[in-house]
Amino acid sequence: MADGIENAAAICCFITSKYQSSPYCKKELLYAENRGIPVIPCLMDADHDWMPTNWLGYTIIDILYLDFRDLISDNSPENLETKCNQLIERIRSVVGTNFPSEMHQQQQQQQQQQHRKQPLDFDNQSEDWYPV
Repeated sequence: MADGIENAAAICCFITSKYQSSPYCKKELLYAENRGIPVIPCLMDADHDWMPTNWLGYTIIDILYLDFRDLISDNSPENLETKCNQLIERIRSVVGTNFPSEMHQQQQQQQQQQHRKQPLDFDNQSEDWYPV
């Protein structure tokens, strides 16, 4: 979980009353917030009157959320496409060009270059060779 959050350009959380009551969702969202990872909240609860409260309400109080609750009553392909396009646009506006895949590729290239510069451990008794 931590690696995923630390390497994320943004976090999309699909919020329901069950999400709010999950200790794991709480840890994940608060960890992302503490790391400064942008959060994109999407309301998904079947109860149209339900709104986040307590820790969740406080965490996302100043973030404009996407309302996906009508997908339950109108699951037409057109409505789904509209909601997906809204999410894509929000991700683009929040993330910009800082996509995780590009960052991840750069990190991997740097790690590979470091490993190439390190000597092999010839005293290794196993069949595998590891950089030291």
